[in-house]
Amino acid sequence: MEVRIGNGFVELPKLTMALAERMDVSGDFAERIQGMYGFLKLVLPKDVLSEAVDGSSLKDIDVTKVQAVYSRVHSAYTGRTLEEVMETIDSLDLSKLDALIDTVSRAQSLTRQGFSNVR
Repeated sequence: MEVRIGNGFVELPKLTMALAERMDVSGDFAERIQGMYGFLKLVLPKDVLSEAVDGSSLKDIDVTKVQAVYSRVHSAYTGRTLEEVMETIDSLDLSKLDALIDTVSRAQSLTRQGFSNVR
Protein backbone atom coordinates (compact mmCIF):
# COMPACT_ATOMS: atom_id res chain seq x y z
CA MET A 1 0.00 0.00 0.00
CA GLU A 2 1.29 3.41 -0.93
CA VAL A 3 0.70 6.88 0.45
CA ARG A 4 1.52 10.19 -1.16
CA ILE A 5 4.02 12.18 0.88
CA GLY A 6 5.26 15.42 -0.65
CA ASN A 7 5.94 14.93 -4.35
CA GLY A 8 6.28 11.16 -4.23
CA PHE A 9 4.76 7.95 -2.98
CA VAL A 10 5.98 5.82 -0.10
CA GLU A 11 5.28 2.13 0.32
CA LEU A 12 3.83 1.57 3.80
CA PRO A 13 4.58 -1.57 5.80
CA LYS A 14 1.72 -3.95 6.52
CA LEU A 15 -0.45 -2.91 9.45
CA THR A 16 0.44 -5.29 12.26
CA MET A 17 -1.13 -5.23 15.71
CA ALA A 18 1.99 -3.54 17.05
CA LEU A 19 1.66 -0.76 14.47
CA ALA A 20 -2.10 -0.49 14.96
CA GLU A 21 -1.58 0.02 18.69
CA ARG A 22 0.96 2.78 17.99
CA MET A 23 -1.37 4.36 15.40
CA ASP A 24 -4.03 4.89 18.08
CA VAL A 25 -2.87 8.14 19.72
CA SER A 26 -4.57 9.89 22.61
CA GLY A 27 -3.89 12.30 25.44
CA ASP A 28 -3.38 16.04 25.52
CA PHE A 29 -2.10 17.93 22.48
CA ALA A 30 1.59 17.32 23.18
CA GLU A 31 1.04 13.61 23.85
CA ARG A 32 -0.93 13.21 20.62
CA ILE A 33 1.80 14.96 18.59
CA GLN A 34 4.46 12.77 20.23
CA GLY A 35 2.37 9.68 19.46
CA MET A 36 1.79 10.72 15.86
CA TYR A 37 5.46 11.50 15.31
CA GLY A 38 6.52 8.22 16.96
CA PHE A 39 4.15 6.29 14.71
CA LEU A 40 5.34 8.10 11.59
CA LYS A 41 8.94 7.27 12.49
CA LEU A 42 7.97 3.59 12.39
CA VAL A 43 6.31 3.62 8.97
CA LEU A 44 8.15 6.25 6.92
CA PRO A 45 11.80 6.41 5.83
CA LYS A 46 13.78 8.87 7.93
CA ASP A 47 14.64 11.21 5.06
CA VAL A 48 11.05 11.32 3.81
CA LEU A 49 9.70 12.02 7.29
CA SER A 50 12.27 14.76 8.01
CA GLU A 51 11.38 16.56 4.81
CA ALA A 52 7.63 16.08 5.26
CA VAL A 53 7.53 17.47 8.82
CA ASP A 54 10.26 20.04 8.31
CA GLY A 55 12.55 18.70 11.01
CA SER A 56 14.33 15.64 12.34
CA SER A 57 13.58 15.72 16.05
CA LEU A 58 10.53 16.30 18.21
CA LYS A 59 11.92 19.69 19.23
CA ASP A 60 12.10 21.16 15.74
CA ILE A 61 9.28 19.55 13.75
CA ASP A 62 6.31 21.49 12.41
CA VAL A 63 3.39 20.05 14.40
CA THR A 64 0.87 21.11 11.76
CA LYS A 65 2.78 19.09 9.18
CA VAL A 66 2.99 16.14 11.57
CA GLN A 67 -0.80 16.19 11.88
CA ALA A 68 -1.25 16.41 8.10
CA VAL A 69 1.18 13.56 7.32
CA TYR A 70 -0.27 11.41 10.11
CA SER A 71 -3.77 12.00 8.76
CA ARG A 72 -2.67 10.95 5.27
CA VAL A 73 -0.98 7.76 6.54
CA HIS A 74 -3.88 6.95 8.88
CA SER A 75 -6.34 7.37 6.01
CA ALA A 76 -4.25 5.09 3.81
CA TYR A 77 -4.44 2.34 6.42
CA THR A 78 -8.10 2.80 7.37
CA GLY A 79 -9.16 3.35 3.75
CA ARG A 80 -7.74 -0.05 2.92
CA THR A 81 -9.78 -1.53 5.73
CA LEU A 82 -12.90 0.19 4.43
CA GLU A 83 -12.16 -1.12 0.95
CA GLU A 84 -11.90 -4.66 2.33
CA VAL A 85 -15.22 -4.24 4.19
CA MET A 86 -16.88 -3.02 1.00
CA GLU A 87 -15.53 -6.04 -0.90
CA THR A 88 -16.97 -8.32 1.78
CA ILE A 89 -20.34 -6.61 1.58
CA ASP A 90 -20.29 -6.90 -2.21
CA SER A 91 -19.67 -10.65 -1.92
CA LEU A 92 -22.68 -11.28 0.35
CA ASP A 93 -25.57 -13.35 -0.94
CA LEU A 94 -28.27 -10.66 -1.03
CA SER A 95 -31.06 -13.21 -1.54
CA LYS A 96 -30.44 -14.40 2.04
CA LEU A 97 -30.59 -10.80 3.26
CA ASP A 98 -33.89 -10.29 1.43
CA ALA A 99 -35.29 -13.43 3.10
CA LEU A 100 -34.19 -12.15 6.51
CA ILE A 101 -35.80 -8.76 5.90
CA ASP A 102 -39.02 -10.50 4.86
CA THR A 103 -39.00 -12.64 8.03
CA VAL A 104 -38.40 -9.60 10.26
CA SER A 105 -41.21 -7.70 8.52
CA ARG A 106 -43.62 -10.58 9.10
CA ALA A 107 -42.63 -10.80 12.76
CA GLN A 108 -43.18 -7.07 13.20
CA SER A 109 -46.57 -7.36 11.53
CA LEU A 110 -47.62 -10.23 13.81
CA THR A 111 -46.39 -8.33 16.87
CA ARG A 112 -48.38 -5.24 15.90
CA GLN A 113 -51.51 -7.31 15.30
CA GLY A 114 -51.09 -9.03 18.65
CA PHE A 115 -50.73 -5.76 20.53
CA SER A 116 -53.66 -4.14 18.72
CA ASN A 117 -55.93 -6.98 19.87
CA VAL A 118 -54.95 -6.50 23.54
CA ARG A 119 -57.00 -3.33 24.00
